[in-house]
Amino acid sequence: MVHRAHRRAVWVVCAGLVAWSVAGAARAACPAGRARGVRGDHLAVGFVAAPPFVVPGPSDGEVHGLAIDLLRAVAAHEGWELAWSELNDATLKLRLAACELDLGVVGTAASARLVAVGSAAERQSEPGIEPRIELSLPFFSSVTTAIVNADDDDRAAPAAGRSPVGRLAHAALHGVICGAAALAGLAFAAWGLNAAGGFRWTRAARWRRIDAAVSGPWAGLGWLARSVTGRALIALWVVVGGALGASGAFGGGPPPVLRDDPLAALVERAAREDVAIGERASDRAQIRCAASDARGCFRGLADGTLSAIAGPREVLCTHALELSLDDTLLRGDLEIPEQFSFLLPAGSPLRAALDLALLRQHARAPATPVRCPDGAP
Repeated sequence: MVHRAHRRAVWVVCAGLVAWSVAGAARAACPAGRARGVRGDHLAVGFVAAPPFVVPGPSDGEVHGLAIDLLRAVAAHEGWELAWSELNDATLKLRLAACELDLGVVGTAASARLVAVGSAAERQSEPGIEPRIELSLPFFSSVTTAIVNADDDDRAAPAAGRSPVGRLAHAALHGVICGAAALAGLAFAAWGLNAAGGFRWTRAARWRRIDAAVSGPWAGLGWLARSVTGRALIALWVVVGGALGASGAFGGGPPPVLRDDPLAALVERAAREDVAIGERASDRAQIRCAASDARGCFRGLADGTLSAIAGPREVLCTHALELSLDDTLLRGDLEIPEQFSFLLPAGSPLRAALDLALLRQHARAPATPVRCPDGAP
């Protein structure tokens, strides 16, 4: 009964998507005769190289990858014929906007940057405006995160494997230890001054010698505890020492809970720009990892030129496996959710059929994420 209700809900959602897509098709900018997603249709598909989602082969027809293999499976089930063309990102968008292609396949996450706006006339009046394209339903869900060397304490350790409560407890413990150390230092100083025999400042103020039968720092602490002034000094010393310890002024840098993670901005930029971003080890500068030289970028992580790389999880894992980077780890605490979709011309008549076909494909065979070097799914 529950299973039947679940299926009914799925088909209600599908029907709504179809109605929405058909309404969009009524505003279609593409001429009549383009593929509508019926059995026997021929689809002109453009793609941009972006492993592991799009991996070009010796010829356009031999392209493969996560997105390509999924599209082939959908086309086989729906009875579509696919004609492939490898293009660059800008040309792919222009040909989609001109309705010269039915479908575009890229390896970047769906974002507002991809859903560009503007008609041909608007693009002529405003050269900076991009052509209008649409996104299908997501065919793959992933995250943007960062990969680092496991032995890099500054990049791997912050926030990795610790909950927020655990990090707060760590900071508090560090403060208590430093406060106790400050108190011990005060006691030692009090003992040292008094052991010398005492000395006069003025007639009204004199540093008193403690009992000569008692020696050592503990005696200095006891001497401080016997007076109101000494007790106030102890409290102030412990508070100041604890605060300095918790903030990281003593014993190393501040704990992660009290500062921004150094890789957070790197991951945010990678998610915003839909590209892998590396962090140079020498000066912590951020550099773009071009898709055409992705392997070279990841070799920099292996030889120590780069301290971290941020990008889609599947991209990071694929290159780490290819280069056998077994001493790396993913920063799971910095993950930003991402969705990957196919591109279509605005108001494409293919949109409704493709969305339903993707839903049916997900029900038949959910996508399996790439495995990482550490074996995590």
